[in-house]
Amino acid sequence: MAAPHLKLSTGVLISDGHLVVTTVSKSPFGFRQIATCEVEFEPGEVAAALTELNTAGLLKGKVVCGLDGRRVYSITRRQLAEDHGQTPAEVLSERLGHLDGGLVAGMTPIKLPSGPHAVMVACSRGLARQVLAGLGKLRKSATKLVPLVPTMYRMAVRAKSSPRKWRTEVRVLFGEQEGLAILAHADVTLASRLFEVAGDNLESSLDIAIQSLLTYVREDLGLDKVDGITLHREDTDGLAGRCGETFAVPTVSAPPVAMDEHAASTALAQSGLLPTPGAVDLFGDLRPAAGLKENFPKRAAALLLGTLAAAGWMLHEEASRLERDTARTEQQVAALAKRVKITSKDVKVKHVAVEAEWNAATAFVVERVFWGEFLAELPDILPGSVTLTDFNGKDKVQFKKKTTGSAATRQLIITGQVPLDGITTSPPEVSMITDAIRDSAPFQREFARVTGANVRLMPGMSGAMARLVCVCLPTN
Repeated sequence: MAAPHLKLSTGVLISDGHLVVTTVSKSPFGFRQIATCEVEFEPGEVAAALTELNTAGLLKGKVVCGLDGRRVYSITRRQLAEDHGQTPAEVLSERLGHLDGGLVAGMTPIKLPSGPHAVMVACSRGLARQVLAGLGKLRKSATKLVPLVPTMYRMAVRAKSSPRKWRTEVRVLFGEQEGLAILAHADVTLASRLFEVAGDNLESSLDIAIQSLLTYVREDLGLDKVDGITLHREDTDGLAGRCGETFAVPTVSAPPVAMDEHAASTALAQSGLLPTPGAVDLFGDLRPAAGLKENFPKRAAALLLGTLAAAGWMLHEEASRLERDTARTEQQVAALAKRVKITSKDVKVKHVAVEAEWNAATAFVVERVFWGEFLAELPDILPGSVTLTDFNGKDKVQFKKKTTGSAATRQLIITGQVPLDGITTSPPEVSMITDAIRDSAPFQREFARVTGANVRLMPGMSGAMARLVCVCLPTN
């Protein structure tokens, strides 16, 4: 059973004298190629070839037209103050010279460690006009003209993602005749180099392409290093290890990514069904500025109106339900009041009385001090030489709306006697009791503040005695 076609997209690669067209669908099971074909055209007849394809119904879904590196000029440069107010086409025209017909261009801003930069891409305005004319009346949102290099880079990333620590990297793709080395930072392509694959010069041509990008990184972009190199080929000859040693950059192998025209057309088609934030659309300079009709979000407005209508209906239903519940409750209250013979005027008085009883019960049950746990702590608090003579706890509970204990209404006094040896007037039991109280969990919870112990000398049956009085108060 075939997978359901949820979305369609068509990629059109514009090459020398012919177009390569591929249509793919996307379903929960992935991409599936629907159709592919090639159409030849005479020089300057791109529009006629695309019109023929459009008339035949071969341009389905989103249409992404791609230009290879030979038809696109790209540069990454630092954003300068004098560039303010200039379009990318004007900046590149000053750098390249005023070409026949002019340029269409786009820009992707990127923040590099060396400062803010912009990746500028341009192509011939005449070629872009022909491509746009051939697409006819297809929706603007469904047609794009993009450079091929960023599309191939995103396909390589889907084949194998980079290690998380790699920010600046080089991806190398290998075709039958040519290869492509792509420099990228944070998933934005900065530069690319073509190199020869066929013949015996693969290693030397690859070294030149990679070294050119590494030099560009240091000299033009002001970056310290490239974090890694990924070779999209089977490493049967140890090429990855040799590159890593030659350039002193971590190098890994990855699944191959095809470089032929049909693979490029497929990559363009797949890009139409994937999120590509910041992607350049070279049609932007050719389309007139969008007016109110184009900018008005019809679908969003319809969705918003539907949401507001649904919310209003729900609020109306909820208000009606609350009104019914309120009326039912009022009837129940009136019936109960009549049964207990209480008028509505008496309800407030009864409420005040019940509230006072509730506060009194809460203060007695919840907030009062339970002296039992403090009596249980006394054997650990008093040294063996101290005789307990008095244990006086005060907890005056105030029955208010919000009952709280305070230092004025709650205290604990512990009184004991200890014999004095010789002429000692400050027995060590004073500090022993104070330290033990500070180490006791119940005391720290209720009576964390110890004011000290008063010592009073007094005669005893077997000699001088000292009476110790220790006052414990709440923190607040």
